[in-house]
Amino acid sequence: MKKLALFLGVCMLFGLTGSLFAEEADPRIEYQLKRMDVQYEINDSGAFRIIFDTSDDDEDERTQLVIVGSVTESIGALEVREIWSCGYRVPEGEAVSASVIKKAAMESNQYIIGAWELINDEMLIFCAKVPANLDDDTLRSIIVSVGRQADKFEQATLGTDDL
Repeated sequence: MKKLALFLGVCMLFGLTGSLFAEEADPRIEYQLKRMDVQYEINDSGAFRIIFDTSDDDEDERTQLVIVGSVTESIGALEVREIWSCGYRVPEGEAVSASVIKKAAMESNQYIIGAWELINDEMLIFCAKVPANLDDDTLRSIIVSVGRQADKFEQATLGTDDL
């Protein structure tokens, strides 16, 4: 839990994404998550923190934190929000390696929704920018997909379950 608190502190310190800085939680997402019986917390900036089990039956227990942003942006009539999860944190005192950046870039090319983003040379997040008015099944699918991609990357690059 200390690592999770550190991660969230770093996110806030570096101004990770617009979705972290809502003044209030989006009541539409809160209503959906309650209706879907998804456990969540709302952080000080109004984003929804969801920790879920990413383990397969044959693996050790693993979890992943996914953030559903409350801030939305519009492109014409389309309202968009971010759903993201950290998959890599650069070790303290080091620079992100070219091999990690290359792996993230090559993997991003394979996803239908979402891509890796380097944030302040400190961490890589897997982020899906999606319509703000998703139905319950699609919202759940994207939360799970984002979390699984970030967890898979974390396991492959760091060998940890801290994010």
